[in-house]
Amino acid sequence: MDYYFNENAILHEPSPYCLKELLKEFKELYDETEKYGGKMWLKETFSCHDLKAFADSENGRQFALPFQLFGKCSRLTVGQYTEDAIKAIEPEVLDERVRELIYLCNRDENERIVSLTEDTSAPEKEYCLRGAALARVVNLRTAAEIGDYNLMNPFPQSIREVFERVEKMYPDIVFTKTAYKTAATRESAYRTIGYERLLNMFRRMNETLLPFYRGKVSGKSETDIFQELRTVYNIDISPESQKTLDLYGKQRQLKIDGVKHEFSNHIKFKKDACRIYFRFLEDKNKIYIGHSGKHLDTADG
Repeated sequence: MDYYFNENAILHEPSPYCLKELLKEFKELYDETEKYGGKMWLKETFSCHDLKAFADSENGRQFALPFQLFGKCSRLTVGQYTEDAIKAIEPEVLDERVRELIYLCNRDENERIVSLTEDTSAPEKEYCLRGAALARVVNLRTAAEIGDYNLMNPFPQSIREVFERVEKMYPDIVFTKTAYKTAATRESAYRTIGYERLLNMFRRMNETLLPFYRGKVSGKSETDIFQELRTVYNIDISPESQKTLDLYGKQRQLKIDGVKHEFSNHIKFKKDACRIYFRFLEDKNKIYIGHSGKHLDTADG
């Protein structure tokens, strides 16, 4: 994916100290786009010479390495464009540099710009374009927003694509062959549940469950974490009863690298739609997803 950078905040910053913080933030954004195989683009008209006052200051050396990062960005040809290409930008954009950037997005059919959090020239999260080739331009302002965007775009078209997207975004959640195979048998059910809901569910698993299993959450039990996921995020998660495991534990067993493991914890959707079983493996330091298909046998029927 391509990300067009809004350089306004950096060009207008009069303080060397504040510029240093802005460059630090820019690096975080750059690293996040690169993490997902994306490219950060700068206008060809942008140059570090615009920041020459800082480079020539007594503390200029501190900017040498951050300025080198600009050289790693791709260059966005400005060229000629006409404002007739877009009938209106909503909300209205007054800053000329930002307007130019949005017109370039429309020209190249790229809906992503990146702005620093303190940049008031582009305060909105999304700009709608009327009478244009492009319907919208999203304005990503933090590394987290870039991550969320990558999670949802392009929107998955199958449960396999959901699993593949999660594995790419969260490499410490591993989907077994059994997970892929059994989930495919419940494609219709997962489509009804909603792929966006599933993506968010796995995000919570990555943000809430993994830190707990890795010992980074003190004063809480697994039961407490499960209760938090249920009440705060509406994720129906629980362990299987011992009675069920005694009767049907083999249905929940799976070999990982030749070692047999029992998958008891699971996430439920409706009464019988499907189940997603998972287990944290300490030796792998990752969460593994097992059976993800039909409702397995239980002691209660």
